Amino acid sequence: MVEPPQHMAMGGTRQRSASRDRADAGVGSVQGHLSQMMFNAGREKLQDTFNSYGRVDLLRPYFDVDPKQ
Repeated sequence: MVEPPQHMAMGGTRQRSASRDRADAGVGSVQGHLSQMMFNAGREKLQDTFNSYGRVDLLRPYFDVDPKQ
């Protein structure tokens, strides 16, 4: 006679082990950390872009020339 798989023998529900729960929590924390790092990198890049445009605007009056016709 063939025995049913262990999760079927326990009433049809799967039991999660504590190690698997910790592994899943680790994956979630890695994903959260990665998304936080990506968000911070994007925010810093956007701030640098706005700051560079601000610096260009400060220098613009010194290079105010008329285009050659």
